[in-house]
Amino acid sequence: LEFPWLLAPALLALDLTILGINRAAYTVTTPIEPALVISYAFAGGALILGGLALRRTGKTPWALPLYLFGAINLALAYIGGLVIGGWRAVSMSAIVALFLLAFSWLERDQFEQLKELPLLTYLATIVILAGFVYLLDTLGGSPVMENWPPYVAGLCALYMLLSWLLRREPLGSVYGMPLRHAALVLTGIPLIGALVIFDPVIGAITFAIAGCIYAADAVQRRALGTAYLAAGAFLV
Repeated sequence: LEFPWLLAPALLALDLTILGINRAAYTVTTPIEPALVISYAFAGGALILGGLALRRTGKTPWALPLYLFGAINLALAYIGGLVIGGWRAVSMSAIVALFLLAFSWLERDQFEQLKELPLLTYLATIVILAGFVYLLDTLGGSPVMENWPPYVAGLCALYMLLSWLLRREPLGSVYGMPLRHAALVLTGIPLIGALVIFDPVIGAITFAIAGCIYAADAVQRRALGTAYLAAGAFLV
């Protein structure tokens, strides 16, 4: 008999051990949070890779607990990185995004069998956006963050370009389509930001980039809806 979920107490004990080691190694004057972020990131990545190895050998029931605890550890490390901010937030966003994009490809057959959208790729686009905002803040500080909409619109334009480059199957369904959807939807964030900031130059640049995004989609997909959006963005 196999009882794969008996791994759960052992994996929980592993997490508590990591916490105990870090608490013992760091004093009151030394912050423990950065070390915890690194420790749980490594543990999460190792567990996820271990789960992948088990699933590749046909031991999917044993892989599930590793996937679950690995995802939890990686999520905790990511949230911790965002709370700390700076380069740790940027690096954790990059690590999590790479894992999401890699597993979106490696597990594409499972998504196809379940007839599910490539949710991991969609999630990766959001994680990349968050990391990009932290990168702007880390590199440019307040002067850049006060004028953030054009930069974020530029990232959305990059999403649209990549969606076109990755449009052919099998990359299209895994990466191309989610990147296109992310570009179209997430472009609304800098547009709203430009309206709130209400600066003529920022608004002009942001709406021009958004117009190019929608126009490119209209030409590529022959979509009338995005053509109207492009015209509206250029008129504003």
